[in-house]
Amino acid sequence: MRTTLFLALFTVLLAYTVTESAAQDRIYWTEPTSGKVKMMSLEDSSEAVTILAENFVEHHASDFDRGVLYWIDRGKSSIIKSNLDGSNQVVIVENLISPGGIAIDEHDALYYADDGKIFKADSLGQNRFIFHDNLSSPGALHYCDSAIYWSDDVDNTINKIQLNGLSESEITADASNVVSIVVHEITKDLFWSQDAVGPIFSGLWKIDTNGVVANLEYNIPVGGLFIDSELNHLYWSRRLFSRVNKLDLSTKENTIVTDKNSDASSLSLDKDSGVLYFSTARLGVYMARVDLANADTVLTIAKTIVQNPYALQIDTDRKKLYWTNANFGTTNHQGAIMRSNLDGDSIEVVVSHPEIEQPGDIYLDSINSFLYWSDSRKGSISRMNLSNGNIEPILSDLYHPNYLIVNGINQRIYWTGFSSEKIFSYDINTTVFDTIFTGMYTTPGDLGIDYLNSKIIWAGRTDDVINRSDFDGMNQEEIILSDSFMCSRINSLFVDNQRNRMFFLSPCQHKELGFSNLDGSQIQFLDVQGVTNPANCFILNDHMSDASAIQKDQQREVTVFPNPFKSDLNFDSEDEISAVTIFNNLGQVVYRNIEIINHQSRINLSDLKTGVYFALFKTRKGYDMIRMLKVE
Repeated sequence: MRTTLFLALFTVLLAYTVTESAAQDRIYWTEPTSGKVKMMSLEDSSEAVTILAENFVEHHASDFDRGVLYWIDRGKSSIIKSNLDGSNQVVIVENLISPGGIAIDEHDALYYADDGKIFKADSLGQNRFIFHDNLSSPGALHYCDSAIYWSDDVDNTINKIQLNGLSESEITADASNVVSIVVHEITKDLFWSQDAVGPIFSGLWKIDTNGVVANLEYNIPVGGLFIDSELNHLYWSRRLFSRVNKLDLSTKENTIVTDKNSDASSLSLDKDSGVLYFSTARLGVYMARVDLANADTVLTIAKTIVQNPYALQIDTDRKKLYWTNANFGTTNHQGAIMRSNLDGDSIEVVVSHPEIEQPGDIYLDSINSFLYWSDSRKGSISRMNLSNGNIEPILSDLYHPNYLIVNGINQRIYWTGFSSEKIFSYDINTTVFDTIFTGMYTTPGDLGIDYLNSKIIWAGRTDDVINRSDFDGMNQEEIILSDSFMCSRINSLFVDNQRNRMFFLSPCQHKELGFSNLDGSQIQFLDVQGVTNPANCFILNDHMSDASAIQKDQQREVTVFPNPFKSDLNFDSEDEISAVTIFNNLGQVVYRNIEIINHQSRINLSDLKTGVYFALFKTRKGYDMIRMLKVE
């Protein structure tokens, strides 16, 4: 799965050469829980860089007089400004560290919490300065009557300070996990919502000007709040139930105004138009609105493109990154396969519903220009021709297919099933279906291919063992045993054929990344900084972003002649050749010489059958793969 052909094998038909002169190792991995795809260079042990991020909005502010919205995107670490319909979105503040809430006053000044401080800026996010600092962890913000109110997620307090920076006061010290704050403009009562169990239970709370606390909703996860002081109505979101309720503070009557709010964490109501605006984190929509006169119709203001990224592949030739939007924990919404540049720009949808429902894994066969994927909900494996976009079903009626890899030379698919103890194979050319491995007490996980030794490698999901066998499942052996790890799970496996090593990711290993030779010897671990709950979809590619490391056909290190050939094959190289390996079209090794060879040589291959072969030459500069044809 996360194993790809080394770059020379990637470009067999493109006749590229890979050199090591400008090599740079980079790790790319996904983090579904944080909604991010990250990258880090191994050469300089730098910090992780976020390539892609899911939009995640908890707080927003509305200026209905000027017709604009502001929201804090924690996934993108930025503040966005847009029109009320979501048009003209502009990033006005970037590089937030630990953002909290946002508020706006009647003078169009913007206040936002970040990194233990409250900042003030103009409506364009400019002229920023620290309004209040030395705070523990400011969360929700609210503006009312020339004062800023904020919650502190560490101190469990709600506080108030005047806009002139004076008269700071603590309103309550019993508010934990605060989601939203509002203040009644007439009575000056303060209301806050709590979403999780802390020192006190979740629910909806009120404190009056005398300091008397009242619980309005007990042990219910409450999200966003909005107060209509003139009508004495409090709007509140009941999270997990997709409802917005209206509480009449005079009669204590609760009514449901809409059940389409999708788990709102902040609310604002345009009282003139009757349109309710809310932030959410469900079904890929993070800002939406609903007309309370027609509460069954929700209109999207802003929608995330990245959602629960999981499986990951890289097209080193086209410099494209592929990933799956898994959408874990959602309903009535399907997964998708996405594509972008390596820096995360130019995002596009490659495969979506109905062609795919719940993607399990993806694999990029760059030799034949196919993108494969497993669909655990459909129980199928399909592929797309990247040249023309045509989609072709390969297998169906499978039991939750999960990890997936394809031998691009012999066109054989290998996969595992969710919670299955087997590894299956399918020959696309002969349509032969087979089971190559059945475990007794282990569930095979991520897969890789060792082309030089004609081996398939897999990691155990329920034990910390890495195994390998022949392509047909014979000669199975354990190559890395359990006493090499500190945890019982290996999330991801990547085989680097070019440098004869493999990498594996163990999320509960104190050193996140391990690597060894392909036979399991010389195990080492590296600390990878900036990793947060990585998924079992880890990939490492050499030379992927350095164009100088790829040379075109006319600059190849090795030439062969004649091609097509009948018996004798000649090869010539400017550099000394240290090894030659020849594969047939089934991926089997039919010739190998690992002794030092001269710059020019001839080998007799008269015993080979007619057909397509691949010659792999190793020099000091790297590898060169050449496609050949034997004729009568």
